[in-house]
Amino acid sequence: MAEKQPTTSLLFFVVDPVDVTDSVREFVAALGRERVWTESPPEYVYEVDTLDATQAADEPIVTCGGALTLYRIDGDRLARLTPGVAAAQLADVEYLVKRLESLSLEAGYTIEIEYGGEGVGQIEGGHSSKGILVGLLDEWRKAL
Repeated sequence: MAEKQPTTSLLFFVVDPVDVTDSVREFVAALGRERVWTESPPEYVYEVDTLDATQAADEPIVTCGGALTLYRIDGDRLARLTPGVAAAQLADVEYLVKRLESLSLEAGYTIEIEYGGEGVGQIEGGHSSKGILVGLLDEWRKAL
């Protein structure tokens, strides 16, 4: 029996999510209709974390964005993927980043990206940070 490839999430969210839930939900839904995704389209994420609000004046932490489930490609896991799957998922992530850049530019949002629970970088004013362009995308390309 073949070992199941582990997955992780690429999470994207608006940094200051005041009154953005409807537009972000519509954006994530549109992503699902715009292309055929390698595994599945991004899913809408809306979470309110009140556990870190320890003082009466603390505001809850709101995460409003989406998550794309990906096969993990760290270590030797890349070699175990079906040929073309890692490249196809890279194409999914590149497309997602371009669309997030457009959203950031058009709506004025700052968008944070995390891969596997680790912060990768931000998109602000339609421009991706070095962490996204080099640390995520270029490193993925090199691994192929």
